[in-house]
Amino acid sequence: MQRLRAPGIPCCAFVAIALVAAACRHATAPSSDLAVAAAKAKGAWAAAGLTSYSFVASRSCECSVEASGPTRIVVQNGALVSATTIVTGASVDTSLWFDFNGLFALIERELIEQPSLLEASFDPTWGFPTRVKYGLVEVDAGAIIVVTEFAPG
Repeated sequence: MQRLRAPGIPCCAFVAIALVAAACRHATAPSSDLAVAAAKAKGAWAAAGLTSYSFVASRSCECSVEASGPTRIVVQNGALVSATTIVTGASVDTSLWFDFNGLFALIERELIEQPSLLEASFDPTWGFPTRVKYGLVEVDAGAIIVVTEFAPG
């Protein structure tokens, strides 16, 4: 049996190249799968055509109580009109929060900037994001966002 080798390249170099190639393929596959899943979910959300809805969002981050929730968010005619802290019932500055289009925009940005640090799941019926983890939460450079209690209308 004859072994094939490129002239001047040791056998172990081929093994190293193969391992790096396999690692790169494995590392990019999840973000590629996530990009497809996010696009499909965004399409489902757009197809639903809802412009008025509410939900509760919580954000695990190194941020203020007003920005971490849980907070009930109300969207009417495509505009975020109110954000109310569940615990106290106090109104919160709506600029601290997001509607689902804003959450999809966050996912799209993270897919470009830090795809290996992004995780997301989506509602199987409506398509909106139900959980998004991005960045390095441990060092205050990211967050985990959880969406519950969605109600259309």
